[in-house]
Amino acid sequence: MHFSYFLRGGLLAALSAMFLSGCGETDPNSPRFVVAEGKGVKVTRGEVDKIKSRFFEEHGLKLEQVPPSRLAQMERQIAEQLAFKALLLQEAQSVEFKDLDSKVDAEIAKTKSKFPNEDAFQTKLIQLNLTLDELRGELAKQYKMEETLRVKVPPAPDIPLAEVEKFYKEHKMEFSQPATIRASHVLVKFPEQADAAAKARVKKKAEEARARVLKGEDFGKVAREISDDTGSAANNGELPPFTREGRLLTGGGLVPPFVKAANSTKANAVSPVFETEYGYHFLKVLESKPAGAIAFDQAKDLIVREFANRARQKAVNEYIAGLIKTANVTYHLPAPEPPKMDNAPLMLPQGDGSPKQSR
Repeated sequence: MHFSYFLRGGLLAALSAMFLSGCGETDPNSPRFVVAEGKGVKVTRGEVDKIKSRFFEEHGLKLEQVPPSRLAQMERQIAEQLAFKALLLQEAQSVEFKDLDSKVDAEIAKTKSKFPNEDAFQTKLIQLNLTLDELRGELAKQYKMEETLRVKVPPAPDIPLAEVEKFYKEHKMEFSQPATIRASHVLVKFPEQADAAAKARVKKKAEEARARVLKGEDFGKVAREISDDTGSAANNGELPPFTREGRLLTGGGLVPPFVKAANSTKANAVSPVFETEYGYHFLKVLESKPAGAIAFDQAKDLIVREFANRARQKAVNEYIAGLIKTANVTYHLPAPEPPKMDNAPLMLPQGDGSPKQSR
């Protein structure tokens, strides 16, 4: 819970500092250490660590796998999100929300639909150290924040068609579509340091799952039940579209053995089981599209959306900056080191803490 914290008078401030020191709150690693504060804002190390832990759990990461520079960046971003969340929820007090409970119920139902059954959903909540009531509360806050931004930040103005056409003509070379593949996959992970016998057992499980598909069972059903890539499993095993070189159109990339298998499999066919550093996979190519230019009629909506998104994001950023400035929010985390180009970009966890797709 976020709340304001004010101390007035030198003696009271000195006594408070002594008390906090005695409680260990001057230790940056203490859960009670305040990492961000301002008018109406108090974010603790414990709150940051809770979201960070959920993110690691969702994405199968361990602390030692994340470089210190990225970890520091991540913690600072989480603190900034939590500070803005507290300020935005204060702003939400002046906004009327209709049918909040029904909207939360609908979002819970939508989230549950991504899991094969109720037990799998409950297991995910336990993994994230999250109760259903806590999830409902976070989803309610998320809806309030989104609705408050909609009310407080005006929509972007319409873009004249002539400006859209001008942009297309000036950037025509950019409107080309690379050859892409859409594919679904099933991953059966093997443990770290797995020996040959352990790998053989995992491979057998993958082969048995593939056999179910070859006998006519729905690929998505098998993926939801078997795949250890919980993010894609919730989407019937489907990954975002990627190029023939393995670059995901949403960002990031795929490992070479996966790319090789995808390129070697025809549309609507199922690949053999193959091994990557993550485990044993098999995939189904859903669609293979050749490269080509994007016509203006197709590009027009993309350009309009991009212009609108940029204008909207600029307005939201300015609104956020105004709230932060008015509240005089300060941060007490060490400044992160400049990032190193070592691995794929680290995704920032969502602020609502709800079970989400992970890779």
